[in-house]
Amino acid sequence: MLGTNDAGFNNHVPVATYKSNLQSTISALGAAGFQRILLNIPPYIQIGDGTYDTAASNALIVQYQDALRDLAAVDPTHVFLGDQTAYGYYRLHPELYQPDGVHLSVAGNQSLGRIWSRAFDAVFECAPEDKRTPRRIMGCSKQ
Repeated sequence: MLGTNDAGFNNHVPVATYKSNLQSTISALGAAGFQRILLNIPPYIQIGDGTYDTAASNALIVQYQDALRDLAAVDPTHVFLGDQTAYGYYRLHPELYQPDGVHLSVAGNQSLGRIWSRAFDAVFECAPEDKRTPRRIMGCSKQ
């Protein structure tokens, strides 16, 4: 989940810097042999304990969404935009957060795992003939 710490904790990393950092990460992954990179939009940041400027943080996350879309569009054969629903979903479910309003609870993480697994399955083929990697490790929920 790239972007939550950039937008939260009063860091407020500018969109251009976030996009450049993410492009560097994508380039490094490509150079290391990764053939498919999935970009997931970070969830909403709840109000929490009042430590963070959540309005500014969430405004940045919305702008980061556009940066993710741009990066996926540049190399659509290797870089994919994954889940686009978590932000809105978690905005409506503050009970899935720890008290700080940034970190998800156990139930929140389980829910995010289910949401992101659908995005993963849509991008990555679940190859049963690949004996080297068990399907559950590959992330294929269809077993």
